[in-house]
Amino acid sequence: MSVDVIIAVWILSGEKIFLPSLAATVLLLLIAAFNFSLIEIVVRDISLALVAATLGWWSYRENSSHGSN
Repeated sequence: MSVDVIIAVWILSGEKIFLPSLAATVLLLLIAAFNFSLIEIVVRDISLALVAATLGWWSYRENSSHGSN
């Protein structure tokens, strides 16, 4: 199994989403950085990285708001 499949399954499981979202964001940004000459890949991966970062941010906010109550 590859790392991207493991990260995807972890995100889909719904358990501790912040860590796999962070990992997905980093991996997608690295893919975009190393494939900058292939603009189609860069545009797709940057948008997916932003989605993963947003998911991680929402997860972090949700967990921090529950801890303060």
